[in-house]
Amino acid sequence: MYNEIQRVEGTREYRIARKNAKKNFHSMVSKGKNGYLPSLESIIKNYTLVGEQSLGAMEIPLKKITGTYEYSRSLSFSHNFLPLLEETTEFSEKWASLYMVHIQEGIRDPIKAYEFMNWFYVSEGNKRVSIFKHLKAYSISGNVTRILPKKDLHDESIRRYYRFLDFYKKTKINLIWLSEETKYDLLENRIIEYFNSQPEKSNQALHFVSSYYLPFRKVFHELGGGELEMTTGDAFTRFIEQYGFSESTSGKVFRQKVRELVLKLSPPNHADVFPWRTITVDLPKKVVSSITSILPQSIPLHVAMIYPSTIASMGWNSGFESARKHLQKVFSNSLDIQVIESVPPELFFERLRTLSTTQTFDLIISTSYKYWNQVIQRPKISSNDPLWVCCEYLFHGNRFHLLGKAFQPRFLCGMIAGMMTLSNRIGFIATIKHPEAYQNINAFALGVQSVNPDARINLVWTNLTNEPFKEHLAAVSLVKDHIDVLTHHHCSSEVLKVAEEYGVYCMGYGIDGRLFAPYSCLASVLWNWDLTYENLIRYMLQNKSFPDDLPTWGISEKVLDLSPISSLVPKSAQRLIQMIHSDLSSGRFPVFCGPLTDQKGIERLPNGQNIDSRGLEKMDWLLDNVDLFEGERDWNHSRDQNP
Repeated sequence: MYNEIQRVEGTREYRIARKNAKKNFHSMVSKGKNGYLPSLESIIKNYTLVGEQSLGAMEIPLKKITGTYEYSRSLSFSHNFLPLLEETTEFSEKWASLYMVHIQEGIRDPIKAYEFMNWFYVSEGNKRVSIFKHLKAYSISGNVTRILPKKDLHDESIRRYYRFLDFYKKTKINLIWLSEETKYDLLENRIIEYFNSQPEKSNQALHFVSSYYLPFRKVFHELGGGELEMTTGDAFTRFIEQYGFSESTSGKVFRQKVRELVLKLSPPNHADVFPWRTITVDLPKKVVSSITSILPQSIPLHVAMIYPSTIASMGWNSGFESARKHLQKVFSNSLDIQVIESVPPELFFERLRTLSTTQTFDLIISTSYKYWNQVIQRPKISSNDPLWVCCEYLFHGNRFHLLGKAFQPRFLCGMIAGMMTLSNRIGFIATIKHPEAYQNINAFALGVQSVNPDARINLVWTNLTNEPFKEHLAAVSLVKDHIDVLTHHHCSSEVLKVAEEYGVYCMGYGIDGRLFAPYSCLASVLWNWDLTYENLIRYMLQNKSFPDDLPTWGISEKVLDLSPISSLVPKSAQRLIQMIHSDLSSGRFPVFCGPLTDQKGIERLPNGQNIDSRGLEKMDWLLDNVDLFEGERDWNHSRDQNP
């Protein structure tokens, strides 16, 4: 059974990787380019070669691995090194099996690769590289052989490559690539000076790269430097020339220096590189007409973003990381964000208090519902009274405020589910009992009821925010009880995977469900976290305080929306959804409009009355077409059997 679960999981990941491969392949072909990987044996036919050189074992940055050695192997992968072959092939089975080995134990065997003109081509270990690329890893271990082209003084690319080889010979650094051969002189001299000043370091090249170049590269790209027409190595050389080697590469001073460099290197027209310079936004009540009006702020807002695990390991929270990068680009000098990773709930306040001894925060964003109880308590950690955010909830004083109207696209999902169910039994797996969860369940139930009054919602509360194994048990229990449409309110994708495996329809939340259930997902509720937090920060910068009338953003503000609808949904149904979507966007359709009656027969909203914001924030009841799942007792009994 354990091996079968592994096989299913590996097959799912292969399906996701192949979908992304086909997307990349079609994109490349549409641009008139080759959709397959380049092969080194095809490339070197056009060069005169003078020999090979063993470089031994090394960590190869995955961004520098560009193809395979053999042409025949290159046809198995798209240009981004993801697999193209059908799921029924031996290749796919080996890829999926190797993926599960890596997840369970980690792949330790080094690949074999050739380096040519500072690019790497794999001769053994193509599937390993493909899996690492799929997982967005940074590097992979490999034994490397360099193939040398004949020197040609008339070929600029070969001249530059040989200058790079000389630089590598003297510094043992292969990550830095410069656009002109003369630029290596300055950088090489400064690095050698640094080496001479640090004779006690056992691996000077590794220390230099990890302590200086990689931190610079991270900040440089976060601040939009990747959009400039130059290599990161070029920018790093300019930074060293102007500022020398900083004592610290993690503080605000270092970040400010990198920001100044990016601005200096930008073209006269900054609009393409820094869209925050020119974007004009029309917010509710015209909070602020242009971002440029808030840039001169002399005192920035100080924000802490708290993640329950490392950023690289996240699924749901990758949206928050995207928002963080977006905020730093948009607000620049008006905002200072500190990231705190891998914080378990029990250490939440301890970490904040430690930071608050040196920094006063105006806004604290916790990116997971795991911190719900901690944020509800929110003791005073400093002299000021910061705003607290837990995902889409903002807390201040004795009340909280919802940042987004997730119930709007939820209603649309309910309509789709009501039209697609055959059994008239629809499953909803929810997290902890809080007002936003009740809003989502009830809005979904109203959408179902609007098109199918006979359908019932079978609800399971997991009372957990992110426990994939228990979500899996709940979903399987519902499916085995003849539920034919599933949806969820969790951070993970487990419910979607169960739907795909058992062949029932599903609706995603927070992530595009098609990534995990390409054949069974009908639509998904999507959050635009970039715009959610951009609106909030802009409001804070303009108002300096938290008023009671902070807008709640929804479909019309593009903070929330419905993903593209599956072609499985009939065209007539899609046209109906589009019509209601238009009414939601224009404000003509309120979703919660009476009469509404709860499970106990109590009238919660009189006929013709719309619910107000306070009614939404206090919602703790369920509509009369929602039933607690009868099999929940059995599921609760077995849910602690997590091996």
